[in-house]
Amino acid sequence: MMARGFVDEVRSLRERGYGRELRSMKSIGYAEINDLLDGRMTLADTVEKIKTVTKQYAKRQMTWFRKNKRIHWFRSGEREILRQLLQRWMEDGGM
Repeated sequence: MMARGFVDEVRSLRERGYGRELRSMKSIGYAEINDLLDGRMTLADTVEKIKTVTKQYAKRQMTWFRKNKRIHWFRSGEREILRQLLQRWMEDGGM
């Protein structure tokens, strides 16, 4: 993301009047880039912080998913299990 111009994207948004107080500018990555642009963090610290908060978010998502008994986990290649789940889902009316 950084190599593809993430910092420039956030800088451009700010130049167009989108301030850090907006909800979207507080999301993962954007909040950290705003801190970088405001001189609160170095580039290296910004990258590490984005990695950390992304991992924390993914961990919270996995915790939430594991609690949901309607979610069926399967590995790639387990096509028969997937076919059976889809068949059951369609027979039950789709949702």
